[in-house]
Amino acid sequence: MLPKRTWRSYELHVRRNLIPNPGRVALEDLTPVLIDNTLRHLRTRLSPRSVSLARTTLSLALTEAKKLRIIHENVAAEVGGGKKRRCKADILNIEQAQQFLQAVQGHRDESILLVNITAGPRQGETLAATWPDLDFDAGTLHLHSTLAWEEGGATIEENKTPSANRRIRLLPFVLGSLRRHKAAQDAERAKRLAEDETWHETTSSGAVGMGDRSAVRLSSGDGRPCWNALAFR
Repeated sequence: MLPKRTWRSYELHVRRNLIPNPGRVALEDLTPVLIDNTLRHLRTRLSPRSVSLARTTLSLALTEAKKLRIIHENVAAEVGGGKKRRCKADILNIEQAQQFLQAVQGHRDESILLVNITAGPRQGETLAATWPDLDFDAGTLHLHSTLAWEEGGATIEENKTPSANRRIRLLPFVLGSLRRHKAAQDAERAKRLAEDETWHETTSSGAVGMGDRSAVRLSSGDGRPCWNALAFR
């Protein structure tokens, strides 16, 4: 069985990119030329990686159809995915990292930003972390799940492979920031409960959480809602 994120990725490419282009065409009527034209059209509005993933999704589907003897051959296998463009990663140098550390001092999300810049986990992994994942005594953070975007919002899912589950070691000053943040969070929670006994907070899955991430939603530059960077709850 496919992991949820993988299935959603396939479904998204089929619904957004493959069904509209080339449209309603019987599987036996697909040709390499038709698929190549479809990919050319997709390249006018999608990144090279997205085009490659769309082609891969189609090829995998046709491979399954061939196994089931619905079609005789996988014509998508004969079409190249196009030249892939490698993006150069922007990595902070020492001076820039120091400037970043100074800039986030006192920020509400300082702790989670320190985890990201000093330990390097994926953004979705950090946003999915909870306080039980953090071992203050050992100085480690257990990463085992990720926050995945859906059209209707965000969900937290377990990592797809066991090798992605790992513990990362945090620097002492990062742990100190996390301790202060947790104390402030606990104080804020106690204050809210004192003001309103019916108040409670939930995670995106509906379980009682340890923070206010699920209640705080910001907007990214493209208008898409996003979670506050304060992940621990």
